[in-house]
Amino acid sequence: MLVEVHPATAKRQKTMVEYAVPKSIPTARSGKEACDQWYFSDPKRGVYCAFKDYTQEMIKCDRKKYFERQTLANAFGKFQTFAQFESEYAPFTKTYTGFLKEVRKRKQENSL
Repeated sequence: MLVEVHPATAKRQKTMVEYAVPKSIPTARSGKEACDQWYFSDPKRGVYCAFKDYTQEMIKCDRKKYFERQTLANAFGKFQTFAQFESEYAPFTKTYTGFLKEVRKRKQENSL
């Protein structure tokens, strides 16, 4: 009795990032929260990877919100700390929508 043996196929082990691909980007309620989510991960709030480090696969899940955050990151990048950033955008950092509108307005005016 002969038994046919098939060679084992090699399987690539999945990385943690592949398991932790978010279904959507968590909502930020203020400019500070949006800034923190862009630069830092916070698993307690559903941010397993800083938004600036997202892969293409992760971006596809919620492209619109990712590019909103990327627009905000252009504004964040000009300052060393959030306190400096907040002093420049003082009345707008309380709410996410007001903050996003102001950044978009300044981007159109080329004053960002």
